[in-house]
Amino acid sequence: MEKIIIREINCLDLDTIFDIEKDSYSNPWTLNDLETEVQNSFSKNYLIKKSKNIIGYAFTHIVIDQMQINNFCISEKFRRCGYGKILLNSILAYIRTVNIKCVYLDVREGNIPALKLYSSSGFKIDCIRKNYYSDGENGILMSNNIGGYTDTLSTCSIEQLP
Repeated sequence: MEKIIIREINCLDLDTIFDIEKDSYSNPWTLNDLETEVQNSFSKNYLIKKSKNIIGYAFTHIVIDQMQINNFCISEKFRRCGYGKILLNSILAYIRTVNIKCVYLDVREGNIPALKLYSSSGFKIDCIRKNYYSDGENGILMSNNIGGYTDTLSTCSIEQLP
């Protein structure tokens, strides 16, 4: 069995991550965006490697006791093989040890595999963000209340789900 490694991202990883980013999204982050995230003091960024190959990553921000997952991606040829679940659950396990109480993320309404992944890891749908993405697709705001966080999303100027 090939070795799986999850570790923090460093600048030397960014060319490979950028290649995955370009192959995965119609409107990818730029190499400069990725470099900025690695240098951001609020960022905690992770990659997953299979053997010696980077196959996915997550860029996050931590503010006080909350995490926002800003970019989560698994290389196309490794999707639906469980690597996204491994990476996501590793991040969730880590944040339980550092007093993060809630994790937020946005996902495209049409990205059913991602919605299933996040739901299976304890994320709940909070609301729909109409026309959130540049192509007009709705975004779905999801959260995982790791520490029983009870803050309401009163600042959401979006359609609330029942």
